[in-house]
Amino acid sequence: APAADAPVADAPAADEPAADAPDEEPDPEAEREAALFGEAPAEPSPADVPPTAPPPGEDREAALFGGDGAPAGPASDGQWSDAAVEARLEAKNDPLQLGGRLYLRFQTSVPQDTDFEDWRLSNPNLVDLYLDARPTRRVRAFLQTRVTHDTTVQTGDTDPITGAAAEPTDVVLDQLWLKFDVERRVFVTIGKQRVKWGAARFWNPTDFLNAERLDPLAIFDERLGVPLVELHVPLQDIGGNLYLVGLPGGADALGEVGGAARVEWLFATTEVSASVAGRDGQPLRLGGDLSTALWDLDVKLEGAVQHGGDDVLRRWEGEFDLATFTFPTLEDRSDDWIPQVAAGFEWGIPYGDDDTLYLTGEYFFNDAGYGDADLYPWFLATDASRGLEGGIPGVDLGRGRDFTPLYLGRHYAALGLLAAGPGTWNDTTFLLSGIGNLSDRSFLARFDYQVRVLTRLSIFAFVAAHLGQEGELKLALDLPPVPGVEGLEDGISVPPTVVDVGLWLSVDL
Repeated sequence: APAADAPVADAPAADEPAADAPDEEPDPEAEREAALFGEAPAEPSPADVPPTAPPPGEDREAALFGGDGAPAGPASDGQWSDAAVEARLEAKNDPLQLGGRLYLRFQTSVPQDTDFEDWRLSNPNLVDLYLDARPTRRVRAFLQTRVTHDTTVQTGDTDPITGAAAEPTDVVLDQLWLKFDVERRVFVTIGKQRVKWGAARFWNPTDFLNAERLDPLAIFDERLGVPLVELHVPLQDIGGNLYLVGLPGGADALGEVGGAARVEWLFATTEVSASVAGRDGQPLRLGGDLSTALWDLDVKLEGAVQHGGDDVLRRWEGEFDLATFTFPTLEDRSDDWIPQVAAGFEWGIPYGDDDTLYLTGEYFFNDAGYGDADLYPWFLATDASRGLEGGIPGVDLGRGRDFTPLYLGRHYAALGLLAAGPGTWNDTTFLLSGIGNLSDRSFLARFDYQVRVLTRLSIFAFVAAHLGQEGELKLALDLPPVPGVEGLEDGISVPPTVVDVGLWLSVDL
């Protein structure tokens, strides 16, 4: 079910400027968890909710599924701002909080032309646990760990398509950061933190800081935090913000540290931003986005270009035939300027006394993508081989991943229809969405249902259908037998998935 988390749990502010809090005081713990887990914007810029615009579609659980007290219309910046939440927590004299969120997830996938007993089953349970300390109004420290456990996986198992090793249990550090301010003019965040750039809902070509792309169909953004040193300078005189970012992740020398900058400003009902990012050996990235109200529509435009980089910007050319050991070769594109552009709208359609349907549409052009699905098996093979000693003999694999979901094709389109709290069903949300890879003509349609049955217990259910031709969104793998090659003596055949069904239970801890 689409709708991206944006701004995804950007590291919450220590005492950044925010609107006044409303008279009504929601539960402080619920507000804190909403900000941490993406149910409400952590640091919304003023243009995120234009006066005449529908609520932004980026924040998935707030705009789509609603958090505790999440409004059906435009959110109140003051109500959900860190300054407002902090004031209420200080009133309770509680500088240290422990909490988290648990997801119990049951999912099955139905491969094409298979019997019921052969349907694939997964149980990827997840729990996020956090420690949030605010020793003073101007200092905040935060730690969050993530534990995942899949009861259907055994040690030594591998993914049937990618060949990647799978472990039943994994523990990772999601976030670890410290935030403070300098003379209340510069707000500093140091450490591993969640951040997201970009205005579009499904595709974000300007999200330069995350190596992993957002899955717009995910119920929540599961990406881990990014190591950053961020300076946030509010430009209150012009209604804007300046962000200067250092990128130390993976660097073992000063010359390997990357950098990025973003400036955003608001005029009338329009928000505009410009971004740049670069790193030694990586492409130079330039981007911008715009969000504005146009009649009853919230219109969003986002674009970026990439240039340079050591064998990062490349394209595979040629044929892949494992039976004859014919492999594609790399075409260097580091001299090209490679554009990516997303354009979309959100339209609030009132019905009933106080209900609204939200219709969203988006188109994405990706000059880094491919026009068909012929080389997808090769991309899976190269990604799996990079983790093996020696890789593929005689083949230069380059760096980076080749199989990048929702960024494989050249042309994409998406639609979404949201009904949050219709009629008297105030704790219920329905979402119908679809994405199409117009290049390989594969499609995915999905229906999501969510209901809050107890104060902190929610039920999520979804069903998705993979349609069209075999391709990215209806993925299959068929490799012929290769005598003498271990694991390929009998070939590999993985039929495409045609239906996914899921049931999740979510509890605020």
